Amino acid sequence: MSPKYCVAAVEKAIHILNFLAAHPDSTFTDIFTALGLSKSTTYQTLFTLESYQYVVRTKEKKYRLDVGILPLIYGVAQQNNLVETAREPLTELANETGLTVHLCALADSFRAICLYKIDGTNFTIRNTAVGRDLTLHTSACAKVLLAWMPPEQLPHYLANVTYTKFTDTTITAPEAFQQELIRSKERGYAIDNCEGAQGAMGIGVPILDDKGNAAAAISIGAIITEIPLDQYEQTAKKLQHIAKTISLRLFPGI
Repeated sequence: MSPKYCVAAVEKAIHILNFLAAHPDSTFTDIFTALGLSKSTTYQTLFTLESYQYVVRTKEKKYRLDVGILPLIYGVAQQNNLVETAREPLTELANETGLTVHLCALADSFRAICLYKIDGTNFTIRNTAVGRDLTLHTSACAKVLLAWMPPEQLPHYLANVTYTKFTDTTITAPEAFQQELIRSKERGYAIDNCEGAQGAMGIGVPILDDKGNAAAAISIGAIITEIPLDQYEQTAKKLQHIAKTISLRLFPGI
């Protein structure tokens, strides 16, 4: 659509929502400075978004997305063929294991997001949520999406990785992370070795398209003690079986 038909106020609201999706717990100053907006415009837009529960201001006077955004996210998810195709087998997996289950996919040229999540019976991975960006260098699903993407696309994604250290096991060197992606593809699954949150691990596998690339990724998340190291491969095989079922439904010709 031509920019002349865009409504400026709506554009500014969208920019603020996108900014908060990528930078939760931002201050008022953070927002108008990063987006180049005036203070009055930023205040009025945030006030409106807060009135409709699209954003919330915390006690620390920081802004984050609020529950008003969820119906939009779930509406998109429900219309998404990938989510609908994966829902039944992932529900069976969650019921069988009692673990947190994720379905994730690439969102654009440098982001990956969670499309669907089922919370675990005993433990919930709290740093993931439907519609939330994955941390590319720690998430098992993100590693899968990167490891199984066309090689020509990978450098652009890697250029956008911020190697923030969250725990003692977080990979913070680009060379080490690229080697991790190679190892993941060689063994057929990726691991989050408590890299994003202390004590929380994950195993992810690809849902392959008809070209052998990752159309999406599925993972389980658990407390590190719930899945011993010697059961990683067995767990990965269970995930691979489910991913294959989903692949065949999405791409019958493979």
